[in-house]
Amino acid sequence: FDGVLGFSEGSSAAVALCRLAGRAEERAAAGTTAVEEPTGMGLRFVVLTGAPAPPEGASMGAPIELPSLHFFSQADTCVPAADSRRLASKLFPRHCTVIEHDGGHAPPLRAEHVRR
Repeated sequence: FDGVLGFSEGSSAAVALCRLAGRAEERAAAGTTAVEEPTGMGLRFVVLTGAPAPPEGASMGAPIELPSLHFFSQADTCVPAADSRRLASKLFPRHCTVIEHDGGHAPPLRAEHVRR
């Protein structure tokens, strides 16, 4: 896969895959992996929409060094926009693009939501 997409709670699985990919690539670089193509290895980006962050004060672990795109909405009644913004800034501080839309707890559905 080139990238991974996570929506809502599925974002947690996407983040876990990014972490697996990072560890696999570290092991491959060190020559300590026995698996030819470990899970997630070679990921080049992640897209998260409506992504919840761990509770305030909980560790998010080390930053993830992948380019990331984050969609969230102030109108989201399931995941507060502040949580999605915190997850983006803490987990992907160097390669993070954030796009806010008005569509609630859903991926952006209109082109004007993502045009930049």
